[in-house]
Amino acid sequence: MSTPIRVLIVEDSEDDALLILRELKKGGYDPHWRMVETPKDLSEALNDDPWDIILSDFQMPAFDGNEALRIVHEKELDIPFIVISGVLVEENAVEILKAGANDYVRKGNWARLIPAVGRELREAHSRKEKTHAQQERAKAQERYRLLFEGAVEGIFQSSPSGRFINVNPAMAQLLDYESPEELIEGITDITHQLYVHSDTRDTMMHSIQTMGMISGFEAEVYRRDGSRTWISLNSRGVFDANGDLEFIEGFAVDIAERKRAEEYLAEMNKQLERLVAERTIDLERKALELEQANLRLTELDQLKTTFLSSVSHELRTPLTSVLGFAKLIHKDFCKTYLPISDLGEKMDKMGERICSNLDIIVHEGERLTRLVNDFLDLTRIEAGRMNWNNQPVSPSKVLGRAALAVTGLYTQKPDLDLKVEVPDDLPELIVDPDRMTQVVINLLNNAAKFTPKGYVILRASLDTKDDVIELQVEDTGVGIPTEDIENIFTKFHQVKGQAAQDPGIRGSGLGLSISKQIVEHYGGKIHVESELDQGSTFYVTFPLNPDLSCNED
Repeated sequence: MSTPIRVLIVEDSEDDALLILRELKKGGYDPHWRMVETPKDLSEALNDDPWDIILSDFQMPAFDGNEALRIVHEKELDIPFIVISGVLVEENAVEILKAGANDYVRKGNWARLIPAVGRELREAHSRKEKTHAQQERAKAQERYRLLFEGAVEGIFQSSPSGRFINVNPAMAQLLDYESPEELIEGITDITHQLYVHSDTRDTMMHSIQTMGMISGFEAEVYRRDGSRTWISLNSRGVFDANGDLEFIEGFAVDIAERKRAEEYLAEMNKQLERLVAERTIDLERKALELEQANLRLTELDQLKTTFLSSVSHELRTPLTSVLGFAKLIHKDFCKTYLPISDLGEKMDKMGERICSNLDIIVHEGERLTRLVNDFLDLTRIEAGRMNWNNQPVSPSKVLGRAALAVTGLYTQKPDLDLKVEVPDDLPELIVDPDRMTQVVINLLNNAAKFTPKGYVILRASLDTKDDVIELQVEDTGVGIPTEDIENIFTKFHQVKGQAAQDPGIRGSGLGLSISKQIVEHYGGKIHVESELDQGSTFYVTFPLNPDLSCNED
């Protein structure tokens, strides 16, 4: 039959709490339990119910095991307190045990949990029949003994004169002695028998005398057989009432493996330096080759720009005719002829298919027209042939017209709202109003394309510190993957993801690139912050008084 116990679990992970409960049940206990994650929850739980035992994690987001232990002590409750943690190091374990914790168990070492719980429950029952002073002394001695003997790090106490007073088995093993007693008897002069360099202990003692402690002190020491190894010491001095040093106590950790790794890394660095020196001449030669190749690429890029500009101009005239006649045929055939024709069901279906095909031709023709126009804008800007109609304009009016221009796109999405938060008193700035409108429309169109529902907000404000007008276009759309954010403003870049692959919303990949060129022409900046499935916010700045002398066409 299982033994009923009341268990208070101080833990921020419900999975870990359930794992602890599973182990308790396997150990023959029937736990009535409650999990708390904050100091307030712990305090309330201690007020509400009597508990047989507290099992606490050591490191949690809201507080740690020390704080939990302090709350229990403040309420003067005699409840066994066991720390269960996967990050607790021996130094922290010593401190929390000295602070009053009854025991600690490493997560994963569940074999110790049931004996520890059983022992503490038995001791709690026994404490009811003993005086408080007796039980605290017995517990402290037992805890320290268990920690001292079971620690994986070497623990020692030494006298100011240079002899070991007490060491644990791990310390003896570290120095290759059979037992702590053999180590204490074998080393009678720490300065010369332990340390390879005789001034090592002088340095350590000076630090302890002046600062009371030393941390991470590395020393090369002799092992029993005369071989050498490296240890790291964390030590502190224990002083009497008069301020005289009584003894030194601390931890020792074997760092020989780390030292070997450091020596290997140093040698590798030397080899790397030699390789770098050998490669310098070769890299200089290749740099010259790259410079020549870059000049050639610049020439090719100019030829590409000229070619695209020419092709775009040549495409516009026939494309305009094709699109015009397609719309005219659609109007005459689908809206005039087809409704009054009576050619039978088969011919009616064929007529409907013709209308559908004409819709596709018109839709794709309009998309191709936008692509050609984008090509022309981009090639003009890159070639320095764009006509900039710069003039004083009211940002509020320009943004209002831009928002009005995209109203039709937003009315097609009943679950998407366009909000405009633009004050009327923004100061004038020098800009081409058509180009500023083009930037805003590009951003609002993109926001609508990638936001199935929710809202898109167009904001504007004056930044008096930098003397700029800042625009924001915020949406609640699909967001932009991290790997795409750096390339979002490059030519022909398409955002990855299902929404971006939908042919109905896929653009030319030039809109944001053109917007960046326009904004930077005026000395402004554009960037985006985004999180997947949470939305994106584009930030644009236009200087009130841009320096256009270096951008004159």
